[in-house]
Amino acid sequence: MAKISGKAGTVTFATAVTAVKVTSWSAELTADTADVTEMQASGWVKTYVPTFVDWTATVEGVLDGSLSGVIGAEGALDLNVGASGTSGVAGNAICTGISFSVGKDDAVTVSLTFQGSGAATVS
Repeated sequence: MAKISGKAGTVTFATAVTAVKVTSWSAELTADTADVTEMQASGWVKTYVPTFVDWTATVEGVLDGSLSGVIGAEGALDLNVGASGTSGVAGNAICTGISFSVGKDDAVTVSLTFQGSGAATVS
């Protein structure tokens, strides 16, 4: 299997995330399940069915402008790995958090958290 470098990765969001010079992004997709095991199940083995799918994302980078209007904004979020033939994760999301990190000898960094709203496309 080919190895993919993240150096060409990109992030786009409905509002101006250009104020963040992205250094990394991550996404987590999860599926909930419901236990439908009946009493006296054969072999005493549990059985599950899928229920809801959820996804979240985090974007980290160096602050390079204003993030005014980003918190609470909703729109298309595209997290691209940058490699030919792959795109990463895309879907509608809400910016639910902004965290700043400031040190006297460091660049100001920021972390944006997103809650997916609806289905995410993974490719």
